[in-house]
Amino acid sequence: MKVPHWVRGEEQAELTDYPARPDGVTQRLRLTTLGGSSATARAGLERRVIVVHDFNELRARVQEVLGNVIADWPGAESADQFVVVSGHLDSWDLGTGATDDGVGVAAAAGVIQVLHDLNLRARRTVRFIGWANEENGTRDGEAYFNSVSGKIDAQCAAIESDSWGGHVLGLSAAVTKESLIRLKPVIDALAPLGATALDPRQGQVGTDIGPLQTAGVPGLAPLVDTRHYFDYHHTAADTLDKVDPGNLRDQVATLAVLAYYLADTPACLPRVPKPDRR
Repeated sequence: MKVPHWVRGEEQAELTDYPARPDGVTQRLRLTTLGGSSATARAGLERRVIVVHDFNELRARVQEVLGNVIADWPGAESADQFVVVSGHLDSWDLGTGATDDGVGVAAAAGVIQVLHDLNLRARRTVRFIGWANEENGTRDGEAYFNSVSGKIDAQCAAIESDSWGGHVLGLSAAVTKESLIRLKPVIDALAPLGATALDPRQGQVGTDIGPLQTAGVPGLAPLVDTRHYFDYHHTAADTLDKVDPGNLRDQVATLAVLAYYLADTPACLPRVPKPDRR
């Protein structure tokens, strides 16, 4: 069994501007990050300091700086029904997040680009979401769910890519047995890529789409070769040179085929019942 060892990077901060600051003088700060900071560029960043007085205020103020990125490719017939294809924008402390989850965001956004370039419009809307808060609380996955929970039936399926940039092997699907049969045309279409595995799952296949899945929305994800996942996961080595362009193109193609198929079928996939835990 491989057990990952996560190490935090260098952490330092200083006040660069404050009342009565002498020219050329900064004030060093002592940091308590509580495991909740995000990665920054090597040169650092400069931002306004927000003062909070307790943890309750901190949790409330977090919502002021979070937010998903959403883009819709409208459906031709039922534009008010959605197939979500997604990845998360934030990364861990040490690396730049190229594979966790830059690859997932690029692949999901690439679906919209493919549909645009091919001028393909499915029956339903394909919705890209770049999740803002996967690494530290999944608040924005929950926020999206809360925003659509009143019309949850309009969420036909949810796809999330968050398994780095390995070779695509097929699909992971938390769906009903009937839906596994209905996914066969997708697997057939992916045969030229060698992505023919269909991996039935129970429970979450993506952290951010978890709340949607809990409500019965079918959840899907690309099944990729993860043998080297923990070589780079949450480390300083998670940089752009680890992204294989061919693997990324194959993942875009896989997600595009899947998203278009789900959005264009005559009926949404059946809801997934909660598992019987007796």
